[in-house]
Amino acid sequence: MTDRESDKLWSVLDRIQEDPAEAKHAGWTKYVSSRSVWASAIPGTSYYVYWAVDEQGVVTVAHLMRDMGV
Repeated sequence: MTDRESDKLWSVLDRIQEDPAEAKHAGWTKYVSSRSVWASAIPGTSYYVYWAVDEQGVVTVAHLMRDMGV
């Protein structure tokens, strides 16, 4: 991941952290797991971040994945 892509990742995480409840229902996220994990594409990159939010509102990155187009 380049520095530019990393900056975009932080932007997505900041957006999630601002309002986790809203992020869960936003058009730019998808619910992907019965373990309360969501996925968000990182704009301008081929990466997706998989994340969860605990009861205190702390965002945890569960996985970072690059779409290899397979």
